Amino acid sequence: MGNPITRLAASAALSLCASQAFAAFCQDNYGSSVLTALEGTTVCFVYDSNDIDPVFGTISVSGNTIFSTPTAGFRAESNDGVGIHTNTNTDNFTGIGTIQIIAKPGAVFDSIVVREVGDYRMTSNAGSVDVDGELRVWDWNDFVFGPDQTTNLAINGDLTIKDSNTHQWDALGSFNLGTAMWQGIDHLGLKLQNNLSAVTDSSGQSAWIEKKIIGGITVTTVVPVPAAVWLFASGLLGLAGIARRRS
Repeated sequence: MGNPITRLAASAALSLCASQAFAAFCQDNYGSSVLTALEGTTVCFVYDSNDIDPVFGTISVSGNTIFSTPTAGFRAESNDGVGIHTNTNTDNFTGIGTIQIIAKPGAVFDSIVVREVGDYRMTSNAGSVDVDGELRVWDWNDFVFGPDQTTNLAINGDLTIKDSNTHQWDALGSFNLGTAMWQGIDHLGLKLQNNLSAVTDSSGQSAWIEKKIIGGITVTTVVPVPAAVWLFASGLLGLAGIARRRS
């Protein structure tokens, strides 16, 4: 039988080794000197830093959510009829990021939800501010014939308030990956593109808008019920039907 304490210690050591090995799954399988692989609960987030606009800031993961706090430069601003970046009355600023999302063994994609948060400020005589966001997801392993969908982020919050105070906006976008077209796909590409714009027409006007938080690209997965379980359940239902007929 052996010493119980020795057996317990050995079991704990094996459990620790297993958890450590699992914790390194994404990096071991997809990370490299070029690619960063971040560990989600049931998915891996993989990206080349060259595919992420620096203004997105440092990327982190919690559970199956990847998020970041953009730098102060993710901002469009126009003052006195001149844009900060474009040298016209309109300032446009665009940020683009591309990420691979890979399902771990046994996990099946169900949905992707994106949320962003920002704020803006306009003087009473300013022109306007605006946010445009586009989210695209596709089959990474078959970008020619595989499924490919695009959606615009829905902006919540009034972007027309001109009172020289700061106001918040947020944006949402989502994909349903539980449909037939996405069945069997375990490696996705996801691109998020934002365009911020601020407009002023003449001297004395000021308008700016910025992104503060990519509150999360959240991936949900499901664990499919094995076919053997369905067969077993069907068998039980069949037996129950036979029993009812006999009674």
